[in-house]
Amino acid sequence: IAPPTLLLYVDAGKETM
Repeated sequence: IAPPTLLLYVDAGKETM
């Protein structure tokens, strides 16, 4: 199972917004 890097990035962006 690969780490959800993309998902984490999207989550961080949404939180920053």
